[in-house]
Amino acid sequence: MNRRELLIALTAGLVAHAGGVLAQTDPLGAAFAELPTQARRACQVEMQLAGLYGGAVDGAYGKGTRAGLIAAAKMIAADGRRGKPDVSTLAGARAYLKRMANGEYMNQLYDDGYEG
Repeated sequence: MNRRELLIALTAGLVAHAGGVLAQTDPLGAAFAELPTQARRACQVEMQLAGLYGGAVDGAYGKGTRAGLIAAAKMIAADGRRGKPDVSTLAGARAYLKRMANGEYMNQLYDDGYEG
């Protein structure tokens, strides 16, 4: 293995390790990072409509996005119609974010009682 191949292998290993560490320390952030950009933005729009996020709709995961996602999960859990989102595990966070990106929580977050 030459030096270039070794550096590439080491870099790939570090990235994989960092992803694993993130999944353990912040499952919500890891699950958010796995989403396609459009789905990440859709989550931010859902939170904006609910008044839980005031940042840019850029698909980036920062303090505001994290706080909004946690607040939304609490609202959804308090409502009770869609169960209690689990943001403490990677599998639970993935399921929660998929539903959020698909707009499945809009009744619990901002559209309750709309008769259209």
